[in-house]
Amino acid sequence: MYLLDAFPKDKYRFIFTGEDFGEARDALGSRAHKVEVLSDQTLRDIEGENSRKYDWLLNLWGSHIFKTEQIKKSKRTLNIHPSMLPLGRGRDPVVWSIINGWPAGVTLHEIDDGIDTGAIWHQEEEPYEFPIMGGELYQR
Repeated sequence: MYLLDAFPKDKYRFIFTGEDFGEARDALGSRAHKVEVLSDQTLRDIEGENSRKYDWLLNLWGSHIFKTEQIKKSKRTLNIHPSMLPLGRGRDPVVWSIINGWPAGVTLHEIDDGIDTGAIWHQEEEPYEFPIMGGELYQR
């Protein structure tokens, strides 16, 4: 909500990757911002906006892999990924961290044409000990 409070005159378009975002939808919708669920149609709409350039593409804990055309619509991009990149790229990184004994944590990085290969902005490690379930570590 920081961006909304700090820049109240800006217009935002929020696209969620699932239906279960009720609290966020209500808060954002009450501020008259466009709130949508990610779909093929939403992505086609974004790609079709030829002259439109967004300031940011933020993928906050979503699993969608953006195409180059979609990434180029934004001046800057950031993704939150639940692993200590470059370890754990792609799906199920927490499980792979446990299986391989890798450090666990979260990475804030730029979105680029690769999968979880963009420049890293920030990382935080989450210590864990065996035995631990993947779901528990993911929630932490």
